[in-house]
Amino acid sequence: WSEDGQTLATGGEDGSVKLWSRSGDLIKTLDAQQGLVWSVSWSGDGQTLAMGGEDGSVKLWSRSGDLIKTLDAQQGSVWSVSWSGDGQTLATGGDDGSVKLWSRSGDLIKTLDAQQGGVRSVSWSGDGQTLATGGYDGSVKLWSRSGDLIKTLDAQQGGVRSVSWSEDGQTLATGGYDGSVKLWSRSGDLIKTLDAQQGRIFSVSWSEDGQTLATGGEDGSVKLWSVGTVDNVEGLLGQGCRLLRSYLINSPEDLQALNACHTFDLLQAAAPTLVADSDDLARQGDLEDAIQGYQTAQQWNPSPGLNPTNRAVQLRAIALAEQEEFSQALNQIEQLQEQYPNFALDDNAIAEAAQRRAIALIEQEDLSQALNQIQQLQEQYPNVAIDNNAIAEAAQRRAIALAEQGYFEEASNQLQQLQQQYPNFELSEEAKRAIAVSRAITLADQGDIEQSLNQIRQMQQQYPNVELDANFWNSICWSGATYNQAANILTVCNQAVNLAPDDWVILDSRGLARALTGDIEGAIADFQFAVDHTDDEIFKAQRQRWLDALRSGQSPATLFTPTVLEQLRNGTYEGEPPPTPPEPPGATSSSRWLVAGYRLIPDAAQTFIGGVATANVGNFLGTHD
Repeated sequence: WSEDGQTLATGGEDGSVKLWSRSGDLIKTLDAQQGLVWSVSWSGDGQTLAMGGEDGSVKLWSRSGDLIKTLDAQQGSVWSVSWSGDGQTLATGGDDGSVKLWSRSGDLIKTLDAQQGGVRSVSWSGDGQTLATGGYDGSVKLWSRSGDLIKTLDAQQGGVRSVSWSEDGQTLATGGYDGSVKLWSRSGDLIKTLDAQQGRIFSVSWSEDGQTLATGGEDGSVKLWSVGTVDNVEGLLGQGCRLLRSYLINSPEDLQALNACHTFDLLQAAAPTLVADSDDLARQGDLEDAIQGYQTAQQWNPSPGLNPTNRAVQLRAIALAEQEEFSQALNQIEQLQEQYPNFALDDNAIAEAAQRRAIALIEQEDLSQALNQIQQLQEQYPNVAIDNNAIAEAAQRRAIALAEQGYFEEASNQLQQLQQQYPNFELSEEAKRAIAVSRAITLADQGDIEQSLNQIRQMQQQYPNVELDANFWNSICWSGATYNQAANILTVCNQAVNLAPDDWVILDSRGLARALTGDIEGAIADFQFAVDHTDDEIFKAQRQRWLDALRSGQSPATLFTPTVLEQLRNGTYEGEPPPTPPEPPGATSSSRWLVAGYRLIPDAAQTFIGGVATANVGNFLGTHD
């Protein structure tokens, strides 16, 4: 456990380390890549996790799960790792019998020649001044913080598998392969031997108050030992409550059922968790249980600012405004007010929740519904200030995202709708570029190649740092060629090839433009490259017929008739149906072609365009200042 008791780290045979919340939810899995992970240990401040593995390395991770550093311990398998109480020194014990001390930053401070065979367990005393190590040879050694040997304890337990200091650092417990558990004083004197009768003892651990020792054995059992002087039932119950303290603080429902544990400090510590659990119930609509939970929390730790009914109903109203269609949310909020007439509604909180819902709708591609919700919100709460700028910025981000995905027409429409709704909102330069690119492609798609090229020139003058990728240029090239304006766009086609010289789709586009401008040799080279690099047999057959015709001297004008060019443009060449790649709500057939990069070819070629090439079409803006 981390020192604050909120995060549990576990290491396993698969080489992973998992971080778990107090409630048992998986937070993150760390790919330690250490073979078996034998030991994990949190620093005192809970910010750094050390782990030792089968491969002999020690890795340091941040609380958030980022790898900080890998230490090459060179100890064979690292069986045990342990931080000093102040979190400044890490001890590692390895298969080679050595113990190494490391600084917080991962620098080696000192190597201790423990001479214990393999060192299976290391443990710092609470004050960080004494390190205990247990080894295969059955000995236990005590070391000073500086790495000097203080004393060797002849535990006579076979191999010593586990050592653990009590919280006050006055008692050391050792568990051995002979099945015994021994208790030692700080000075190294044997206090007591416990006959655990569990087979080999694999682990020993103290409770926080030092009154109870837990031992885990080969037989699969865990035994709790009363090490203090408790000799009455009340004392045993109190000891059990202390042992379960951390669990009960985070499990208030169980604490409610354990009257024996209803001490003032434990109830006070558990009250915030009970309030948080009741908050969740309120948001879900279970108001009666939520109110009851708040009332119990008030009894445990009186808080003058907590009104159980108001808090429950308010949280439910906010949840409705944040999750439901606004008119439905308003109806349910009115029902809440009828059910709880003394409930004081916080209009601002409801409005803020509704705004979050509107922004979520925008992110889900429903700008119209979002704007409708904002309008209803303003009508319902005319005195509440609406953050229109936040709504507009969310809509702008969504429009830019659509453009980056290749849905230029939808992006442009959304930005126009945004400007109509919020005429004073200043579009960002990125949004303006998205509109400019959309216009250029739309004009080319409609056959107005000259205006499309003019739009591109204006855009490059206005935004000199804009970078247009190969897919953008290829879409203009293909439109120009299929509208029989190849002479005007041959430079554009060459630009696309320069950016993606190994893209057979792009070379195929230029091949058509070259053929239409009389560059037969160049067209043959481009078509041949496409045939050689595609796996689509239908496409190959089509282009091979073009190659055979051009090589036999057939005129491009008779090969690429206006009808053929129209079929190529519409994706119906030789009877092939136009593809239907995925599209966002409201997308048009024109925008579908844009997503496919204006290349509507069948089967495997369609998959390539829609799946690979379009992954890059969103980068048409490239990087820019």
